Amino acid sequence: MRILIVSPVTPYLPSHDGARAVVAHLVRNLGSVHTVGLVAATTPADTPEQRQWASGLCAWTRVVSAGRWRSSLSLQPGEGVARVRAAVLEAVRDFAPDVLHLEGSVLAPLARLGGLPTVLAVRDADTLPSPGERRRVRRPWSWIDGRLDEWQQAAWEHAGFERADVVLTGDALPVGVDLDLYEFRRTGQSGRIVLTADLARPAGIVAAERYATSIFPKVRAEWPRAELVLPGGDPARGVRVLGNLAGVRVTGVMPDLRPTLWSASVAVPTTRIGILEAMALGTPVVVSSRVAAAVSDVVPGDHALIADDDAVTARALLAVLRDPELAERLARAARAFVEARHGWPMVARRYDTIWRRVQAVPTGLSA
Repeated sequence: MRILIVSPVTPYLPSHDGARAVVAHLVRNLGSVHTVGLVAATTPADTPEQRQWASGLCAWTRVVSAGRWRSSLSLQPGEGVARVRAAVLEAVRDFAPDVLHLEGSVLAPLARLGGLPTVLAVRDADTLPSPGERRRVRRPWSWIDGRLDEWQQAAWEHAGFERADVVLTGDALPVGVDLDLYEFRRTGQSGRIVLTADLARPAGIVAAERYATSIFPKVRAEWPRAELVLPGGDPARGVRVLGNLAGVRVTGVMPDLRPTLWSASVAVPTTRIGILEAMALGTPVVVSSRVAAAVSDVVPGDHALIADDDAVTARALLAVLRDPELAERLARAARAFVEARHGWPMVARRYDTIWRRVQAVPTGLSA
Protein backbone atom coordinates (compact mmCIF):
# COMPACT_ATOMS: atom_id res chain seq x y z
CA MET A 1 0.00 0.00 0.00
CA ARG A 2 1.18 3.54 -0.76
CA ILE A 3 0.86 5.92 2.21
CA LEU A 4 1.37 9.68 2.02
CA ILE A 5 2.24 11.13 5.43
CA VAL A 6 1.83 14.90 5.76
CA SER A 7 3.50 16.70 8.67
CA PRO A 8 3.56 20.37 9.76
CA VAL A 9 7.15 19.85 11.00
CA THR A 10 10.25 18.16 9.59
CA PRO A 11 10.69 14.66 11.06
CA TYR A 12 14.06 13.37 12.19
CA LEU A 13 15.69 11.31 14.93
CA PRO A 14 16.92 11.71 17.53
CA SER A 15 14.57 14.49 18.55
CA HIS A 16 12.95 15.57 21.80
CA ASP A 17 10.21 17.33 19.85
CA GLY A 18 7.27 14.94 20.06
CA ALA A 19 5.70 16.09 16.78
CA ARG A 20 8.90 15.44 14.83
CA ALA A 21 9.61 12.14 16.57
CA VAL A 22 6.14 10.69 15.95
CA VAL A 23 6.36 11.14 12.19
CA ALA A 24 9.96 9.93 12.15
CA HIS A 25 8.99 6.73 13.95
CA LEU A 26 6.06 6.15 11.61
CA VAL A 27 8.36 6.48 8.62
CA ARG A 28 11.08 4.31 10.12
CA ASN A 29 8.82 1.53 11.41
CA LEU A 30 6.40 1.29 8.49
CA GLY A 31 8.67 2.05 5.54
CA SER A 32 9.47 -1.65 5.21
CA VAL A 33 5.78 -2.59 5.22
CA HIS A 34 4.36 0.10 2.95
CA THR A 35 5.65 2.41 0.25
CA VAL A 36 5.76 5.71 2.13
CA GLY A 37 5.72 9.24 0.76
CA LEU A 38 6.25 12.35 2.87
CA VAL A 39 5.26 16.00 2.67
CA ALA A 40 6.75 18.03 5.53
CA ALA A 41 7.03 21.71 6.37
CA THR A 42 10.36 23.15 7.43
CA THR A 43 11.68 26.32 9.04
CA PRO A 44 15.07 28.04 8.81
CA ALA A 45 15.97 26.45 12.16
CA ASP A 46 16.04 22.97 10.57
CA THR A 47 19.48 21.90 9.35
CA PRO A 48 20.06 20.44 5.85
CA GLU A 49 20.75 17.08 7.51
CA GLN A 50 17.45 17.21 9.37
CA ARG A 51 15.54 18.08 6.20
CA GLN A 52 17.13 15.10 4.45
CA TRP A 53 16.71 12.61 7.30
CA ALA A 54 13.58 10.91 5.92
CA SER A 55 14.62 10.85 2.27
CA GLY A 56 16.39 7.50 2.58
CA LEU A 57 13.33 5.94 4.19
CA CYS A 58 10.67 7.29 1.84
CA ALA A 59 9.98 6.56 -1.81
CA TRP A 60 8.91 10.18 -2.42
CA THR A 61 9.52 13.34 -0.36
CA ARG A 62 8.76 17.04 -0.54
CA VAL A 63 9.91 19.56 2.06
CA VAL A 64 8.20 22.95 1.82
CA SER A 65 8.76 26.20 3.66
CA ALA A 66 6.39 26.62 6.57
CA GLY A 67 4.21 29.69 6.77
CA ARG A 68 1.40 30.97 8.92
CA TRP A 69 -1.01 28.08 9.40
CA ARG A 70 -4.07 30.23 10.07
CA SER A 71 -5.00 33.82 9.36
CA SER A 72 -4.80 35.74 12.63
CA LEU A 73 -8.14 37.45 11.96
CA SER A 74 -10.32 35.05 9.99
CA LEU A 75 -8.74 31.82 11.32
CA GLN A 76 -9.01 30.45 7.80
CA PRO A 77 -6.10 28.34 6.48
CA GLY A 78 -3.01 30.47 5.85
CA GLU A 79 -0.08 30.30 3.44
CA GLY A 80 1.46 27.34 5.26
CA VAL A 81 -1.58 25.19 4.51
CA ALA A 82 -1.60 26.43 0.90
CA ARG A 83 2.05 25.39 0.40
CA VAL A 84 1.48 21.96 1.87
CA ARG A 85 -1.69 21.57 -0.19
CA ALA A 86 0.24 22.22 -3.41
CA ALA A 87 2.83 19.60 -2.42
CA VAL A 88 0.10 17.04 -1.62
CA LEU A 89 -1.50 17.59 -5.03
CA GLU A 90 1.93 17.04 -6.58
CA ALA A 91 2.19 13.78 -4.65
CA VAL A 92 -1.27 12.72 -5.81
CA ARG A 93 -0.06 13.15 -9.38
CA ASP A 94 3.46 11.73 -9.10
CA PHE A 95 3.37 9.33 -6.12
CA ALA A 96 -0.26 8.09 -6.47
CA PRO A 97 -0.89 7.27 -2.78
CA ASP A 98 -3.68 4.99 -1.58
CA VAL A 99 -4.14 6.68 1.81
CA LEU A 100 -3.50 10.22 3.09
CA HIS A 101 -2.28 10.49 6.71
CA LEU A 102 -2.42 14.01 8.19
CA GLU A 103 -0.56 14.90 11.40
CA GLY A 104 -2.21 17.63 13.45
CA SER A 105 -5.38 19.67 13.38
CA VAL A 106 -3.80 22.50 11.35
CA LEU A 107 -3.83 20.12 8.37
CA ALA A 108 -7.52 19.19 8.74
CA PRO A 109 -8.54 21.36 5.74
CA LEU A 110 -6.56 18.94 3.52
CA ALA A 111 -8.73 15.92 4.39
CA ARG A 112 -9.87 13.97 1.29
CA LEU A 113 -7.66 16.12 -0.94
CA GLY A 114 -7.43 14.45 -4.33
CA GLY A 115 -10.24 12.14 -3.27
CA LEU A 116 -7.88 10.16 -1.02
CA PRO A 117 -9.14 8.22 2.02
CA THR A 118 -7.83 10.23 4.96
CA VAL A 119 -6.66 9.52 8.51
CA LEU A 120 -6.33 12.66 10.65
CA ALA A 121 -4.25 12.37 13.84
CA VAL A 122 -5.07 15.19 16.27
CA ARG A 123 -2.31 15.08 18.88
CA ASP A 124 -2.79 18.67 19.97
CA ALA A 125 -6.28 17.95 21.30
CA ASP A 126 -4.83 16.74 24.63
CA THR A 127 -3.23 20.12 25.25
CA LEU A 128 -6.39 22.19 24.73
CA PRO A 129 -7.57 23.38 28.15
CA SER A 130 -11.15 23.04 29.29
CA PRO A 131 -13.23 26.21 29.80
CA GLY A 132 -13.08 25.60 33.57
CA GLU A 133 -9.29 25.45 33.51
CA ARG A 134 -9.14 28.69 31.52
CA ARG A 135 -11.30 30.48 34.07
CA ARG A 136 -8.97 29.40 36.89
CA VAL A 137 -5.87 30.93 35.31
CA ARG A 138 -5.11 34.17 37.14
CA ARG A 139 -3.62 36.38 34.47
CA PRO A 140 -5.00 39.42 32.61
CA TRP A 141 -6.83 38.83 29.35
CA SER A 142 -6.61 35.02 29.64
CA TRP A 143 -10.27 34.81 28.61
CA ILE A 144 -9.29 36.17 25.17
CA ASP A 145 -6.82 33.31 24.63
CA GLY A 146 -9.52 30.87 25.71
CA ARG A 147 -12.05 32.28 23.25
CA LEU A 148 -9.49 32.16 20.43
CA ASP A 149 -8.77 28.49 21.22
CA GLU A 150 -12.50 27.73 21.06
CA TRP A 151 -12.93 29.59 17.77
CA GLN A 152 -9.84 27.90 16.32
CA GLN A 153 -11.01 24.45 17.28
CA ALA A 154 -14.44 25.11 15.73
CA ALA A 155 -12.71 26.29 12.55
CA TRP A 156 -10.55 23.15 12.42
CA GLU A 157 -13.59 20.91 12.84
CA HIS A 158 -15.59 22.67 10.16
CA ALA A 159 -12.59 22.76 7.83
CA GLY A 160 -11.85 19.08 7.72
CA PHE A 161 -12.70 16.90 10.68
CA GLU A 162 -15.99 15.82 9.18
CA ARG A 163 -14.39 15.03 5.81
CA ALA A 164 -11.70 12.75 7.24
CA ASP A 165 -12.52 9.05 7.16
CA VAL A 166 -10.94 8.45 10.57
CA VAL A 167 -10.10 11.10 13.17
CA LEU A 168 -7.67 9.78 15.77
CA THR A 169 -7.88 11.70 19.01
CA GLY A 170 -7.97 11.08 22.75
CA ASP A 171 -7.79 7.46 23.81
CA ALA A 172 -8.07 6.21 20.21
CA LEU A 173 -4.80 7.90 19.22
CA PRO A 174 -1.92 5.39 19.29
CA VAL A 175 0.96 6.81 21.35
CA GLY A 176 4.48 5.41 21.11
CA VAL A 177 7.62 5.80 23.22
CA ASP A 178 11.18 5.41 21.94
CA LEU A 179 12.41 2.76 24.36
CA ASP A 180 16.06 3.33 23.45
CA LEU A 181 15.91 7.09 23.90
CA TYR A 182 13.84 6.75 27.09
CA GLU A 183 16.23 4.37 28.81
CA PHE A 184 15.28 2.84 32.16
CA ARG A 185 17.35 4.23 35.05
CA ARG A 186 16.86 4.40 38.81
CA THR A 187 18.81 7.51 39.86
CA GLY A 188 16.26 9.68 41.67
CA GLN A 189 17.40 12.15 44.32
CA SER A 190 15.74 11.91 47.71
CA GLY A 191 12.75 14.21 48.13
CA ARG A 192 12.68 15.56 44.57
CA ILE A 193 9.24 15.81 42.92
CA VAL A 194 9.02 16.82 39.26
CA LEU A 195 5.77 18.04 37.74
CA THR A 196 5.72 17.94 33.93
CA ALA A 197 3.26 20.21 32.13
CA ASP A 198 3.13 22.90 29.46
CA LEU A 199 3.71 25.84 31.77
CA ALA A 200 2.73 28.39 29.13
CA ARG A 201 -0.81 27.04 28.71
CA PRO A 202 -3.75 27.44 31.08
CA ALA A 203 -4.01 23.76 32.08
CA GLY A 204 -0.31 23.60 32.96
CA ILE A 205 -0.43 26.87 34.87
CA VAL A 206 -3.37 25.63 36.94
CA ALA A 207 -1.57 22.37 37.73
CA ALA A 208 1.63 24.17 38.75
CA GLU A 209 -0.22 26.62 41.00
CA ARG A 210 -2.19 23.83 42.65
CA TYR A 211 0.86 21.71 43.41
CA ALA A 212 3.05 24.59 44.56
CA THR A 213 0.49 26.27 46.81
CA SER A 214 -1.65 23.41 48.11
CA ILE A 215 -0.20 19.92 47.64
CA PHE A 216 3.54 20.52 48.01
CA PRO A 217 3.27 22.44 51.34
CA LYS A 218 1.55 19.35 52.80
CA VAL A 219 4.46 17.21 51.62
CA ARG A 220 7.09 19.64 52.89
CA ALA A 221 5.43 19.79 56.31
CA GLU A 222 6.40 16.12 56.77
CA TRP A 223 9.49 16.04 54.54
CA PRO A 224 11.18 19.43 55.12
CA ARG A 225 13.91 18.89 52.51
CA ALA A 226 11.44 18.03 49.73
CA GLU A 227 11.83 19.91 46.45
CA LEU A 228 9.23 20.61 43.75
CA VAL A 229 10.73 21.14 40.29
CA LEU A 230 8.67 22.79 37.51
CA PRO A 231 10.67 22.27 34.31
CA GLY A 232 10.41 23.08 30.65
CA GLY A 233 8.58 25.36 28.27
CA ASP A 234 8.32 29.13 28.47
CA PRO A 235 6.70 29.53 31.90
CA ALA A 236 3.96 32.11 32.25
CA ARG A 237 4.59 34.87 34.78
CA GLY A 238 2.17 33.21 37.21
CA VAL A 239 4.42 30.11 37.16
CA ARG A 240 7.72 31.98 37.40
CA VAL A 241 6.67 33.64 40.66
CA LEU A 242 6.07 30.21 42.18
CA GLY A 243 9.85 29.87 42.28
CA ASN A 244 9.80 32.29 45.22
CA LEU A 245 8.05 29.68 47.39
CA ALA A 246 10.12 27.55 49.74
CA GLY A 247 11.36 24.38 48.03
CA VAL A 248 9.92 25.26 44.60
CA ARG A 249 12.25 25.60 41.59
CA VAL A 250 11.16 26.80 38.13
CA THR A 251 13.79 25.86 35.55
CA GLY A 252 12.56 27.53 32.35
CA VAL A 253 13.27 26.12 28.89
CA MET A 254 14.80 22.62 28.87
CA PRO A 255 15.18 20.94 25.46
CA ASP A 256 15.66 17.53 27.10
CA LEU A 257 13.58 16.64 30.17
CA ARG A 258 15.06 13.17 30.62
CA PRO A 259 17.86 14.15 33.04
CA THR A 260 15.36 16.03 35.20
CA LEU A 261 12.96 13.08 35.29
CA TRP A 262 15.78 10.63 36.02
CA SER A 263 16.78 12.86 38.94
CA ALA A 264 13.30 12.74 40.49
CA SER A 265 12.15 10.45 43.28
CA VAL A 266 8.62 10.79 41.91
CA ALA A 267 7.12 12.41 38.81
CA VAL A 268 3.73 14.05 38.40
CA PRO A 269 2.85 13.96 34.68
CA THR A 270 -0.20 15.86 33.46
CA THR A 271 -0.57 14.39 29.95
CA ARG A 272 -0.76 10.93 28.43
CA ILE A 273 2.62 11.13 26.71
CA GLY A 274 4.07 12.55 29.93
CA ILE A 275 3.01 9.57 32.02
CA LEU A 276 4.31 7.10 29.44
CA GLU A 277 7.71 8.81 29.18
CA ALA A 278 8.15 8.97 32.97
CA MET A 279 7.16 5.30 33.25
CA ALA A 280 9.67 4.34 30.56
CA LEU A 281 12.49 6.26 32.27
CA GLY A 282 12.03 4.43 35.57
CA THR A 283 10.58 7.29 37.61
CA PRO A 284 7.59 6.32 39.81
CA VAL A 285 4.52 8.40 39.01
CA VAL A 286 1.61 9.87 40.93
CA VAL A 287 -1.18 11.04 38.66
CA SER A 288 -4.79 12.14 38.70
CA SER A 289 -7.51 9.72 37.68
CA ARG A 290 -8.10 11.85 34.55
CA VAL A 291 -4.50 11.46 33.37
CA ALA A 292 -4.43 7.77 34.29
CA ALA A 293 -7.66 7.17 32.34
CA ALA A 294 -5.96 8.48 29.18
CA VAL A 295 -3.62 5.44 29.25
CA SER A 296 -5.58 2.23 28.82
CA ASP A 297 -5.03 -0.56 31.34
CA VAL A 298 -2.94 1.36 33.87
CA VAL A 299 -3.46 -0.50 37.15
CA PRO A 300 -3.65 1.72 40.26
CA GLY A 301 -1.06 0.72 42.82
CA ASP A 302 0.78 -1.41 40.27
CA HIS A 303 1.89 0.95 37.50
CA ALA A 304 1.15 4.25 39.28
CA LEU A 305 -0.41 5.77 42.36
CA ILE A 306 -3.62 7.61 41.49
CA ALA A 307 -5.04 10.44 43.58
CA ASP A 308 -7.27 13.47 43.01
CA ASP A 309 -7.86 15.18 46.37
CA ASP A 310 -4.99 17.44 47.44
CA ALA A 311 -4.47 15.74 50.81
CA VAL A 312 -4.65 12.24 49.27
CA THR A 313 -2.20 13.30 46.55
CA ALA A 314 0.25 14.59 49.18
CA ARG A 315 0.02 11.27 51.04
CA ALA A 316 0.67 9.36 47.80
CA LEU A 317 3.77 11.44 47.10
CA LEU A 318 5.04 10.89 50.64
CA ALA A 319 4.42 7.14 50.33
CA VAL A 320 6.78 6.97 47.34
CA LEU A 321 9.37 9.21 48.99
CA ARG A 322 9.39 7.13 52.17
CA ASP A 323 9.27 3.62 50.73
CA PRO A 324 12.14 2.69 48.35
CA GLU A 325 10.67 -0.78 47.81
CA LEU A 326 7.34 0.71 46.68
CA ALA A 327 9.17 3.12 44.37
CA GLU A 328 11.21 0.30 42.84
CA ARG A 329 8.16 -1.91 42.33
CA LEU A 330 6.17 0.89 40.68
CA ALA A 331 9.08 1.82 38.41
CA ARG A 332 9.75 -1.70 37.13
CA ALA A 333 6.09 -2.59 36.59
CA ALA A 334 5.53 0.68 34.74
CA ARG A 335 8.53 0.14 32.44
CA ALA A 336 7.32 -3.38 31.60
CA PHE A 337 3.88 -1.94 30.83
CA VAL A 338 5.32 0.65 28.41
CA GLU A 339 7.52 -1.94 26.71
CA ALA A 340 4.59 -4.28 26.15
CA ARG A 341 2.04 -1.74 24.93
CA HIS A 342 3.71 1.47 23.79
CA GLY A 343 7.01 0.59 22.12
CA TRP A 344 7.06 1.93 18.57
CA PRO A 345 7.07 -1.46 16.79
CA MET A 346 3.81 -2.33 18.59
CA VAL A 347 2.28 1.11 17.99
CA ALA A 348 3.25 1.06 14.30
CA ARG A 349 1.21 -2.11 13.84
CA ARG A 350 -1.84 -0.26 15.12
CA TYR A 351 -1.35 2.43 12.47
CA ASP A 352 -0.92 -0.28 9.86
CA THR A 353 -4.30 -1.74 10.83
CA ILE A 354 -5.98 1.67 10.64
CA TRP A 355 -4.52 2.48 7.22
CA ARG A 356 -5.50 -0.89 5.78
CA ARG A 357 -9.05 -0.52 7.06
CA VAL A 358 -9.43 2.96 5.61
CA GLN A 359 -7.93 1.95 2.27
CA ALA A 360 -10.24 -1.06 1.99
CA VAL A 361 -13.48 0.64 3.06
CA PRO A 362 -13.40 4.36 3.99
CA THR A 363 -15.35 4.49 7.22
CA GLY A 364 -16.42 8.11 7.53
CA LEU A 365 -16.15 7.63 11.28
CA SER A 366 -14.16 9.31 14.02
CA ALA A 367 -12.17 6.83 16.06
